[in-house]
Amino acid sequence: DMQFCASAYRVTPVDVMSRPTVCLVNFVLSGKSVLLEQIRPSLGKVVSHILTNHSGAIFLQSIPVNRSLHEDAPSISEGWGGKVSDYRIMDFGQFMLSHKLYPHHVNRTVIPSQLPLEAAIYSIKRQSQFWPITFGETLLFSLQEELQPLVTVYRHDFVTEDEFDKCQKVILRLQSKEANNESFSINTRSKGAKKFI
Repeated sequence: DMQFCASAYRVTPVDVMSRPTVCLVNFVLSGKSVLLEQIRPSLGKVVSHILTNHSGAIFLQSIPVNRSLHEDAPSISEGWGGKVSDYRIMDFGQFMLSHKLYPHHVNRTVIPSQLPLEAAIYSIKRQSQFWPITFGETLLFSLQEELQPLVTVYRHDFVTEDEFDKCQKVILRLQSKEANNESFSINTRSKGAKKFI
């Protein structure tokens, strides 16, 4: 039977007369499978493909390297497979607290057509459209100290003139640091501060 795979391709040997090819083909056609490994820098050796026999034909199956959706969720304490440990747990907690739903009155002059629930759903969708789960996936949220108040102002529905000026100063400061080849201090909150050039 076919293994759980992302894709399967029917394959044939190129050099049918060579001894290694004949041995491999006979081995696979006898009902056994050959696992092909790939070296990934972050994961080490992983099985990425399988050569298998299906109804007398040889198939190359591509195995998903990432965690399957049917497996248990990764443990936060261990990290994903023991490798990922820089989850943005504190940021997610702050995100949940800032979107806690409670009864309140909406200023109908600002948002005349939206009910409080619709306004909350719109706010959550807008702010979670780009929300990386780990610090390794984002540079923006790893530089929060350098980018204040930019990383907090973007959450607001409306930006004041003063906030706009402060954000513009942050962007100009970043551009000048880049022009002078200065490094940024990245805080991953799991392994301490790192330097990034």
